[in-house]
Amino acid sequence: MPIRRRLLPLHFALAATGLACGAPPQTTPSRASALPRLDTVAALRWTRTSSEHALLIAEVFRLASMQLDRRVATTSGPWAVVLDADETLLDNSPYEAQQAAKGAGYDSVAWQRWAESARAAALPGAVAFTQHVHELGGRAIVITNRADNVCAQTRRNLDSLGFKPDAVMCAPPGVSDKNPRFESVQRGAGRFPALSVVMWVGDNIKDFPHHAPEGAHPADSTVAEIGRSFILLPNPMYGSWSGNRLP
Repeated sequence: MPIRRRLLPLHFALAATGLACGAPPQTTPSRASALPRLDTVAALRWTRTSSEHALLIAEVFRLASMQLDRRVATTSGPWAVVLDADETLLDNSPYEAQQAAKGAGYDSVAWQRWAESARAAALPGAVAFTQHVHELGGRAIVITNRADNVCAQTRRNLDSLGFKPDAVMCAPPGVSDKNPRFESVQRGAGRFPALSVVMWVGDNIKDFPHHAPEGAHPADSTVAEIGRSFILLPNPMYGSWSGNRLP
């Protein structure tokens, strides 16, 4: 799983700002800056209801397909695209909304139940993109930090939506760093030969190999690859950025 935030009931923050109106308890993150925050409910509302979210995700995948055409044209030998799962291919906002409605944050038991249910929907444009990878002759490799004990259910969820990934590589116990799995794909993993990875797709900077730190300068090599070999999707609900201090 990606890094999660510890959440506090939103109704507390609403009361503090005079906005409480008897709505069901929601959630907001605690911050080192101790500022009152309403960003959890705002992030969920934007993710689950806005036209902008759906259109932006679809736009990113459409542009990624165009960039993939260009990259494959100059690639020889077997190749692959590596993709994250959560908030890249799969929409887990119903789980986030469920937790927020209870005034709760990330909970490993609740997350396990959600992952085992294999009910996440596909994000807009994601299925068409992976189908395009296959049409061009590439392999779609999903590398996720979901635990091994939900890997089979994750594969079932992806297959049921039409992704049909060539492999799903979950996180070994206690290992969140994706670089060893990235490297195994490039060296040749299991039934695959060594693959040239032409593109990585994810919603967090840690979904990219040898990633830059949070708050990276635009001159960093990771940032320079955004929109080229690194395709980044927006996720305002959670991520490694959530521990950053406000300036």
